[in-house]
Amino acid sequence: KATVSVLYWKIHKMQKFNTKAIVKRMREKEGPTTVRDKVFMDIKIGDSEVGKIVIRLRDDVAPKTAENFRLLCTGENGISPKTKTMHCYKGIRFHRILKGFIVQGGDIVKNDGTSGECAVQYNPEGKAISGNFDDESFKISHDRPGLVSMANRGANTNNSQFFVTLAPCTHLDKKNVCFGEVIKGIEVMQAIGRLETTNDTDGQGPTEPKLPVVISNCGELPIEEDEEYETQEQLMQRTLKQQEQQAQQVVTTVQDAVTTALVRKKRQSNGKQKPAKKKSSGMFGLDLDSDSSSA
Repeated sequence: KATVSVLYWKIHKMQKFNTKAIVKRMREKEGPTTVRDKVFMDIKIGDSEVGKIVIRLRDDVAPKTAENFRLLCTGENGISPKTKTMHCYKGIRFHRILKGFIVQGGDIVKNDGTSGECAVQYNPEGKAISGNFDDESFKISHDRPGLVSMANRGANTNNSQFFVTLAPCTHLDKKNVCFGEVIKGIEVMQAIGRLETTNDTDGQGPTEPKLPVVISNCGELPIEEDEEYETQEQLMQRTLKQQEQQAQQVVTTVQDAVTTALVRKKRQSNGKQKPAKKKSSGMFGLDLDSDSSSA
């Protein structure tokens, strides 16, 4: 009964998220489709290459933040004059997993989540300098899985660390700058989000993946060569279709659980036998119904 209740709760939650209203909301917030920069990351878990993610950068909303991320994917800025580390995500880990919430990575300095450095920061004169940079825009809401946003330690402390959402988390709105979206390979991020974790590094329980999750390669995708480019409308429709399929899987699971429970209950009922009528016994357990003769 408890299992079925949990499954129905999941259906209710998924149906609440799976609505055509999300299409309307995305259109209102993002406006017409435009061709934007896209970058890729090849992901390695342990010794195995598991897939590629493609991220569309929202340089129409947060151009400086998107450019910082693009530069860190291409590595074209080379070595940092400040930290002497390579300004590139290649070889950098996803060091933090909050299951059902986010996957975080991007520490190009120490590669453990304790530091980071941006590839570009703009001073008031528009000159690019290295360091942290300010929050640029909070226009995009964290209202669905697959969004890419800057990790920070408070207001205006953006560097190289970022995270990918695994579920809607609108409580991050106005706190973290969302600047992109995974348009291919979201299943790779979901798989990372299900990995076993260890080490309580921030008081939120075990968050570090037991197997190293590494960006084995990264770069920019030339728009003219990216044949699998999706329009915003196609992306929305694919997202809704995936949600409907997931909801149907949960419904099937519920039905199977209920059927199994009913069959088990019926078998138990049919397997019960009526207890044999006990014969009355006399003193010392002698059978009073049996024939007895005196010696």
